Amino acid sequence: MKRPGLIVALLMLIQSHSAAAGEKAQLSTVLSSGTPPAGVVFEIVGGDADSLHAAIGRTQTYRDQLRAKFPALQFEVITHGMEQFSLMKDKTEQYVALHRQVRSLARDQNTPLMVCGAFADMNGVSKNDFPDFVTVTDQAPAAIEDYRYRGFTVIEMDMR
Repeated sequence: MKRPGLIVALLMLIQSHSAAAGEKAQLSTVLSSGTPPAGVVFEIVGGDADSLHAAIGRTQTYRDQLRAKFPALQFEVITHGMEQFSLMKDKTEQYVALHRQVRSLARDQNTPLMVCGAFADMNGVSKNDFPDFVTVTDQAPAAIEDYRYRGFTVIEMDMR
């Protein structure tokens, strides 16, 4: 008996474990370094509101580990897939915990979160559709490259 749904689910599980292993390897590289990078960007791509919520939780854990070793390290979170739309103002009631988590990240934990303005615009969403605790950058990929140029390490979190 064929079970294509089960096969797809298993493949997705394997891919998510692989992506998490990549994140941990990138984190380990920074932690094992004797000198800190200029900062760390957590790049979140793909997924939906649930995966964004999980990714934000992991960024907080990683950030805490990094900050324990490098207290002055600067952090940014950039998300530029479909998941960014769960952060719109009109989604606050639907994703209360996620909005609370991101607001705390930005305001209380000094870790700003950016979304991609170009991708938002392509989907008919204005920067004004996001709350004030979310920064809308013109183009997330360009912002990420700018951070790399400035000496930041980018930890890629593929949530697909």
